[in-house]
Amino acid sequence: GQAVKQGIDTVIAGRPNVGKSTLMNLLSGTEKSIVTDIPGTTRDVVEDTVLVGDVILRLSDTAGLRDTDDAVEKIGVDRARKKLSQCGLLLAVFDNSRELDSDDLELIEMSREVPTVAIINKTDLQAKLDINKIKSDISNIVYVSAANGEGREDIINAVEKIAGTQNLNPSEGILSNERQRSNVYNALNSVREAKAAVETGMTFDAVTVSLEDAISELLEMTGEKTSDEVIDRVFHNFCVGK
Repeated sequence: GQAVKQGIDTVIAGRPNVGKSTLMNLLSGTEKSIVTDIPGTTRDVVEDTVLVGDVILRLSDTAGLRDTDDAVEKIGVDRARKKLSQCGLLLAVFDNSRELDSDDLELIEMSREVPTVAIINKTDLQAKLDINKIKSDISNIVYVSAANGEGREDIINAVEKIAGTQNLNPSEGILSNERQRSNVYNALNSVREAKAAVETGMTFDAVTVSLEDAISELLEMTGEKTSDEVIDRVFHNFCVGK
């Protein structure tokens, strides 16, 4: 629900010149990021919001991960690492035509902390990449040639798999936040308690208590019933004026 309604904070990361900015442009459909053969072209975070399948991605194209003496580029790299540590989805980009180096290994290590799709870019070039090392840590792998515009559909499929939206029917109801999920979870447990009470021969009064709890949770979810706790959460999460 959050992926569809609010979007996922998504970071495109990798060492310099693996094709991050080209991938950003491929997904956004515009020349959002500058693309050159010069390492370190992207020095700040370039952001855009795109629809990938049924999922909204709040994309951040980041500076290439590497150690650098350039003061400006270093700031960009630090921002990239910070973004990566806070994101909800990582598109980890690797260059198919180059062997893994320490920067790639750092990215693989960081990918263990966040849902990740490994993007093996430049598949039109001779392969030198150790795919098995990447596969040992990242299960979702997509092969693309971003410069040729190839692989976008495979990225969409991988993102939808992680977001759980492969079989999404937009006409059906969607739970879009934790409060709604909690209400449905509690209602389901109450229904199960009612069913168990019937099966064990308990009085209908006991069954009714569980069913009323389930109804109460669903009414709270729809807003037809509002508890003090819900009001407190609304004031905590939103700026509500008098």
